[in-house]
Amino acid sequence: MVIVNYFMVFSTIVALLFSLNHWVPPVNGKEWLILISLGIAGNYGQLYVTKAIQIAAIHIVTPINYLESVLAIIIGICWFGEGYGFFSILGVTIIIARLVFNTLYKQKLKI
Repeated sequence: MVIVNYFMVFSTIVALLFSLNHWVPPVNGKEWLILISLGIAGNYGQLYVTKAIQIAAIHIVTPINYLESVLAIIIGICWFGEGYGFFSILGVTIIIARLVFNTLYKQKLKI
């Protein structure tokens, strides 16, 4: 639980520093609800990832955690109509290839 709290405090400070010049406060209840929901979801997500790493094999949990980048790009394309360049797509491809390789390699070692 300590690591989750340190992560939240550190992330808040870093996000605050990077958003000082660009911050636009939420103007209505819907925006506040989305902002608060993101904070709650992020807190529970970090809590459960930390818990999963404590109780499961690290080579099983960590690849799933790396899928966050892939899912963020997919959500950006589907929900927000964002476009990504060559290096973004290359990065996602490398992440997926590495996850598949890591999974196959670990399964091969168990045989």
